[in-house]
Amino acid sequence: MKLSLTKWPKGADAASIFMIDDLANIYFEAPGGDWGAKGLQEDGLYQFLKEEILKKYPYVRFTFFLVTGRREVQVQGVYDHVDSCEKSDFARYLRWLENCGHEIAYHGLTHGEVAVKKFVQEWDTYISQEAADSKVRTGVALYNAALDHQPMGGKYCGYAEGKFGHRSVLNNGFRWWFDRWDDDVAVRPSGEWVDGILYMPSNIDCSQYPICMLGRVPILKYLKSIVANFRSGSVFEKIDKLVSSRGIVALQEHTSPLRTDGKRQYPNVVDDINSISAILSYLSKYNIWYATASDVYLYSLFRKNAVVEEDIKNNQLFVLVDEDVANLLCKRNISVSLKVNTKNYIAPCGNVSEVYESGGCYYQDVTAKLLNRPLNLISDT
Repeated sequence: MKLSLTKWPKGADAASIFMIDDLANIYFEAPGGDWGAKGLQEDGLYQFLKEEILKKYPYVRFTFFLVTGRREVQVQGVYDHVDSCEKSDFARYLRWLENCGHEIAYHGLTHGEVAVKKFVQEWDTYISQEAADSKVRTGVALYNAALDHQPMGGKYCGYAEGKFGHRSVLNNGFRWWFDRWDDDVAVRPSGEWVDGILYMPSNIDCSQYPICMLGRVPILKYLKSIVANFRSGSVFEKIDKLVSSRGIVALQEHTSPLRTDGKRQYPNVVDDINSISAILSYLSKYNIWYATASDVYLYSLFRKNAVVEEDIKNNQLFVLVDEDVANLLCKRNISVSLKVNTKNYIAPCGNVSEVYESGGCYYQDVTAKLLNRPLNLISDT
């Protein structure tokens, strides 16, 4: 008899996280100018995502990285509207996004500071560990005021860790984090654990266009993308490598193309929408688990700590894991999956799913609320 926990739920080939940076209580009064403040208005960010992505790919779940305070300008200029995240209308919008199955993660208090006509990313501005911890606490307090819970994870602004980044993440109770850009997807395809924190990989730039985008984007942007493809491999090649290693396909984007300095934000969902569609279409040939970053963290934590035990005498199975992990999985409605050696090995018995086939293998799902409890089995052996 052979049972094993799957790398991802339902025997998926890989997990995919769609990251959208710089969600904020900001907008410009121009097409594509919403960073989030317009909520569900017709010219808002979410309506664009709904029409251009979710209608065709309804299974996608976004992980938005929220700047909780009044975001600093990009060296010069002004926003048409800017405020902090706890204001009532915007806070209601954030809670609505969560209720739709998306995630709001932490992305700094102000994103950084302007110093001598240069923008300095937030974690690079911290001059001591105490200053770093205090600033993060202030930002997290605004998050909590808006959403009534603590963020589970986040990302360094500009992937700049500074001198005090890791300890500030650890000291403020984050469970997962995005810390750097992963040019080589083979180095840590599923991330790495450091001091109990899962540092996840960031690896797919949706502005690094595949060849099918020729003629569909400005020629200068396409030529820059060709250089990136030459240096680090094409987007599709990277995806193939990540899937072959059952890793995390982490798509990188930003909310809006507009900035206060008049430059174009790179990358952004508006300019890259055709590329995004091509990437999601390419992913559809694989069995992908589309999830939020916290869902990926929780399943990774589960696999890291869980033990499968069979009680042959009493014809029972136990999936044992820390009670706190089981409760978190249950809260987010994540089932755990077992790979079984025959389609007749486990019968439903009212507490687990029917055995199903995927890619020539057989699987069965167990709801998180049944972890640490005996599961009755019916075996054909």
